[in-house]
Amino acid sequence: MQEITREEWGNKCLKILGVRFKEAGYDMPDDIKISVSHLAGSRGTKSRTIGQCHPRAASSAGINEICLSYSLGSKTDDPEEVNGNTLKVCEVATHEVSHAILDCKGGHGPDFKKVMLAVGMIGPMRESHASPELLEYFQTEIIDQIGQFPHRALTASGKKQGTRMLKVTCLHECGFQFYTSRKQLNDINYVECHGCGENGLIVHANGEEYPIR
Repeated sequence: MQEITREEWGNKCLKILGVRFKEAGYDMPDDIKISVSHLAGSRGTKSRTIGQCHPRAASSAGINEICLSYSLGSKTDDPEEVNGNTLKVCEVATHEVSHAILDCKGGHGPDFKKVMLAVGMIGPMRESHASPELLEYFQTEIIDQIGQFPHRALTASGKKQGTRMLKVTCLHECGFQFYTSRKQLNDINYVECHGCGENGLIVHANGEEYPIR
C-alpha cells in the first residue's frame, strides 16, 4: 500500500466516515479539514484532550477544523498496538465529526448524543467509545482500505525552557568556575578570578570560548 501523510490518511478517513454518517441520517460537512497538532489549551502530558473540533466562525476559511493530538500515535511498531491505536484515532475522528455536524453547538448535550448514538458511539459522551459493531466497521471499511494511521506518538512535557546558564572559568586554568545568565554576565564589572586572584575569565557559549580581560 502506498505511503501517505497523516493529513492524507485523515481526509480519506473522513470521506469514509461521511458515508457512515449519511447512513445514520446525518450529512457531514464536505469541507472539514483534519490535522495532527498541539491542541489549544492543552498542557503537555497532563492533558487528557486528544481531539478538538473548531467551529466555522473560528476559521478564516469558514470551515470546521478537526485537530488530533500529536500524542495519538503508536509508541512501537508492534502490529497489534499500531492497529489498536488506529482504531482509537477513528473513534476520536468520529467524535469530532459529530461536533462538526452541529458546528460545535450544544457541547456534549442531547443533540450531540443523538448523533453519536445514531452512528454507533456509546458510553459517556465526553469520553465516548465505539460499539463493537462500529469497531468492526473501522477495521473493514477504513483500516483494511487505507491502512494504519501513519503517525508515531509524540510526547511533550509542556515545561517552559529555563534560563540558559553560561559557564565561566579562569583564564589561567586554576580550576575556579561558575555559571551565570547572559544578562548577569553583561553586568559583570570585574575580570579577576575569585579563585587565584589573577585577571582574566573565559565565557563558554555555543561551543566557543570568549575571554574577558
